Amino acid sequence: MINCDYCKAKRSVIYDNLNIYLNSHEAKGLCLNCDEDGIIYECPDCGLAFNIETTFRNKCTCQE
Repeated sequence: MINCDYCKAKRSVIYDNLNIYLNSHEAKGLCLNCDEDGIIYECPDCGLAFNIETTFRNKCTCQE
């Protein structure tokens, strides 16, 4: 679980982290606090997960 970028709730966004690698390391995520959804990207190198709709970067910070 990751933090929600919409309501700022800690560890409230769920996503299918077991099968995310099957879909180009992207999956649909849902905040259990505010019900907002987004596309979650999980870095194949370091495992950092973040919402690519609210985080304005092209790649993970480990690849910079």
